[in-house]
Amino acid sequence: MVYPSLFEGFGMPPVEAMACDCPVICSDRGSLAEIAAPAACVIDPENILQISDALRRVSLEPQFAQALRRSGIKHAAQFNWKKAAAATLAVYERFQRSPKPRRNTSAVSLNPA
Repeated sequence: MVYPSLFEGFGMPPVEAMACDCPVICSDRGSLAEIAAPAACVIDPENILQISDALRRVSLEPQFAQALRRSGIKHAAQFNWKKAAAATLAVYERFQRSPKPRRNTSAVSLNPA
């Protein structure tokens, strides 16, 4: 899977490809380098030579492609909806238990007398 995105918020497509046992070549932009880098071939999406070299390596070097597949499967296992939902619920529960800030109910006069 080649994902030369110029901007990415979170970047689930590379992780989903990893979960499908597909070697991933992805951009170093946005969150992609942080999310996919340990298990992907990371490239500058505006550098055609880097993209073509990564494509060549994945297609002509079976050991390289297999290493990306192995690390991709392991890496993708860290991302799942059950964990994400549990973490989100924990944040909501922590917020619900925290003391509520008091609102200032005193009137403010714009015309000092």
